[in-house]
Amino acid sequence: MLDSRSRFAGALVVDAGNLLLYRKQYKAKVPADAATLARRRARAEIIAQAYARMGIHAVALGATDLVLGLPVLKSLVQRHRLPLMSANLQSPAGRLLFPAHKLVAVGGVKVGIFALTGEKNIARVKIDPKLFKLADPVDVAKAQVKALRAKGAQLVVALAAVGHQQGRQVAQAVPGIDFMFISGTGRHGEKASKVSTAWVMEMSREGKYEGLLSLYLRGGKMQLEDLSERFQIASRLERINKSIQSLKQRASRSQGRNPDYLKRRLVNSENSRQRMMVQLAKANMVKPKGSFFTNVVEPIKPALAQDAVVKALLARVAKDAGLKRPRGVH
Repeated sequence: MLDSRSRFAGALVVDAGNLLLYRKQYKAKVPADAATLARRRARAEIIAQAYARMGIHAVALGATDLVLGLPVLKSLVQRHRLPLMSANLQSPAGRLLFPAHKLVAVGGVKVGIFALTGEKNIARVKIDPKLFKLADPVDVAKAQVKALRAKGAQLVVALAAVGHQQGRQVAQAVPGIDFMFISGTGRHGEKASKVSTAWVMEMSREGKYEGLLSLYLRGGKMQLEDLSERFQIASRLERINKSIQSLKQRASRSQGRNPDYLKRRLVNSENSRQRMMVQLAKANMVKPKGSFFTNVVEPIKPALAQDAVVKALLARVAKDAGLKRPRGVH
């Protein structure tokens, strides 16, 4: 992410939530023991510190995050300035537990951001419903859009930790949202879909990918069309070119081991490359009529875990949590 931010000045960095807890850690049928609690807190610490380094602007509070408990979440906010947000999560008395929205100026554009927490996901992770109260997401979203527009927001972004179905219901019922990013489903795809006024996108879980969405505004117009296809094809074409190069190197070093298998892989990859080049040529023929955006989803580099800064962070947090090995926080 830091590499991406260095390439794009004035980037807005957000996360749609369900961020802090590995999904297998909240599906246990027995109460968490001390070691499990320590691993949960250590993982949350690592993520909070990493996001602080990235300069994250907003993070939706998801149901799985709430498994950590309010004291832990409040501590992460205070110590690492982790910008957790939820416009509909309330105390039993009806008070907001986290900020509902914020306004950020990016590249000369005022972007309003608000976040939603999903009721269905809270039921799924079996959090005591007496600890929290969730206001209706549609009513809350309407109020947030109105408030942000009144504050001068030119674009409104919804971070919806509510799952696929409820996220689309909110987008359909609340005009005025420009982009909605959904978490809580595990769905993954680069293609945005239009629901009412909102371009809706969902990302894979567990932080394995980053989405790079770029806006190209012409004449100050905020009516956007999606021209992502050419960039998505170009990104896949780059990856397949690297794969072909790797296969050729493996074939030259194999010295007779599995030559037919490598040959089939290479032929299939080269055929895929030819198809993508045709698709890219067609996509490049589409010209924008006005303002537009592009969205490309990139896998996080596998070598990141070997980065010296990352390894030092893992070791320090594991030590603070009383864990013997850094990998114990995964």
